[in-house]
Amino acid sequence: CLDETSQVLLHLRDTTLLLLSLLAFEPRRIHGARRSHRTRCAQSTCQPTWHNSTYDSIEELMNVFVSGQLNEKRKIRKIFKALLRQGHHITHDWTRTDNLGPDYRSQADEAGRRAQLDINGVAAADLYILITDNLAQGKGMYVELGAALALAVQRGAPEIIVVGPRNHESIFYYHPVARHFETIEDCLAYTKTLGADAEAVAVSA
Repeated sequence: CLDETSQVLLHLRDTTLLLLSLLAFEPRRIHGARRSHRTRCAQSTCQPTWHNSTYDSIEELMNVFVSGQLNEKRKIRKIFKALLRQGHHITHDWTRTDNLGPDYRSQADEAGRRAQLDINGVAAADLYILITDNLAQGKGMYVELGAALALAVQRGAPEIIVVGPRNHESIFYYHPVARHFETIEDCLAYTKTLGADAEAVAVSA
């Protein structure tokens, strides 16, 4: 007969295996199968910074992270607003926080905190959008793309969209899980079909 310690260890093992099996069978996304905003953000400790309360009554919304070059903040904010009008959530607004300047080493703690917020935002997303018409070469945007690709391959989410002419291109722009749109208008026409029903979108128009 097993002693008490062995029984506890066996129970912990069985509980761990059960949790792992539940995680392994998380429904995979097929262009519209999504976890709710509250569920994904709770799991990632993400605090979405752009939110439209008009759409609180809709059960399933797309949680979106948009990557771009640091100097393209105004353009990214316009995209945020367009996505909000469609009823979606922005998981993290890096355009309001990433103003540290080039000397990250002297601000290592704050730089690390902001890097964590960025990755949490990617992890919380149902949809990851990368804007590639940037004139200057990016850095963080490629890290965010890599994180999104790894998550998409591992768990089936987020869906990944690469938008624009693919300046300063990377081979990862062409990963098989990535969808491509030539313009942001084409991308927004697609995102309009996701998450928010037509009546709710019409209310905000």
